Amino acid sequence: MKKKSIFGLTHWVSICLSVILAGCNSIPASIRNQLDVGKLLRTDPTPAAIRAAVIPTAVPSEISTAEVVRRRGKLRVGMRYDAPPLSFVNDKGDLEGLDLDIAREFATRWLGGPDKVEFIQVTFSSAPQKLATREIDIAMGGFLHSKTTEEIADFGITYLEDGEALLIKANTAKEPRDLARKSVGWVDLDTTYALRDLQNGLAVTMTLQSMGSYSKAFQELRAGRLNAVAGNWRRLRYEASRDPQLAVLSVLSRYPVGVLLAENDSAWQGFVNFTLSKMMTDGSFATLHRKWFGTAPPAVARPLQGEADLQLAALPANVNLKRTLDQVKNNKLLRVGISTQNLPFASWDFKNDALGYEVEMVVELARRLPDPARVEFIDLKGNSLTDALKSGQIDMGVGGVSISPANERLFDFSYPIFQPSSIYTGPLARFTSPVGLVFAENDSEWRDLMNLNLQDMQADSSLTKLAQKWLKVPPPPIEIWAP
Repeated sequence: MKKKSIFGLTHWVSICLSVILAGCNSIPASIRNQLDVGKLLRTDPTPAAIRAAVIPTAVPSEISTAEVVRRRGKLRVGMRYDAPPLSFVNDKGDLEGLDLDIAREFATRWLGGPDKVEFIQVTFSSAPQKLATREIDIAMGGFLHSKTTEEIADFGITYLEDGEALLIKANTAKEPRDLARKSVGWVDLDTTYALRDLQNGLAVTMTLQSMGSYSKAFQELRAGRLNAVAGNWRRLRYEASRDPQLAVLSVLSRYPVGVLLAENDSAWQGFVNFTLSKMMTDGSFATLHRKWFGTAPPAVARPLQGEADLQLAALPANVNLKRTLDQVKNNKLLRVGISTQNLPFASWDFKNDALGYEVEMVVELARRLPDPARVEFIDLKGNSLTDALKSGQIDMGVGGVSISPANERLFDFSYPIFQPSSIYTGPLARFTSPVGLVFAENDSEWRDLMNLNLQDMQADSSLTKLAQKWLKVPPPPIEIWAP
């Protein structure tokens, strides 16, 4: 994992510690005013590890994750042990859960059998570091796609949602307002923030009771000594799936869940994404989801479209790192390639000026850089975006480029800035795959910065205004990451 000049792991940890020592009076701008120190440095309580920790072996940064897995002959998965039903230690002392089953399916498809996988215990705070030191190849167990974690690790596609929710005995309340002046139990500290916002929004007061564990909270609810349990949505809907007398009353917050990956290994990230997409389209993911939740997978689990070569042997043995941000900062210039005329995304007018949805989006992104840059749009005149990115002629590309298996093998994408939908007519109706901004491979720092700025543009409605101007209708919702 490379050292980031802005968001590097070492820099991030040192800032966190200095902030704690200073009493958290201020958060540096480079952490984007969204750093939750308590959450990121928390080590979640988990049962005793089932196996001993692996002693890390130094792996050269230019060696790809795929090559590490090939040499080892096994997939090494970092897994939280306290995230039911995704990963947890059962009454027999065995580790089980949905994510365990997904990891074994990965091992079967990549290495020939479900036994070709090792599980290493991790927490929210330890997983990114273990990925960076190559102790593990992927991390699973309910990792929320958050802005803070995006700066120190990469994520695969979203396959679940999590957040905070309310669990009740079925038919005892119709809406959260019905819990006014009633007892609500909670376990996790984070839940109290969601409950505070709920009460403020509804202008009601609830009697909040701290529970020592989820098992105790569920017991008190069933006994009628609590009117509701507030907590982790994933955990509450799992409990409701096993007991028809319980029901989730309301979801208080929703955030995407994905596979956590080391930075700067685009081929490996695409391989994980398309394997998971294949599981979504061939029904195997749905089977596992019904096994653990009793329901079909959520609509948020959108597979990437198209066929991909899912042979581990096809992946490169080495990675070539890029440092686009340094170049943009030094030149104070962002060079953006347009390879085709593709309105309403990007095109040229009769004065040879660039225009379109992505064109205006990129201008705003350049303005939001730590060191704002001037934008130069370059007409590639049909030349390859891939060649222009690899040669350093451009820093990124636009033009309605579809996020597909074929394109994923050529370059990296932002998260989707456009999702196909039946609401679109005309030129937009032909799109069957999501569209993203295009970057060179193996440059997580640059892509992270663009994605985080896109999140800000979503939050302040800048993206909505651009979509209304160029797409003529509001865009389908873009997923919002946790703080």
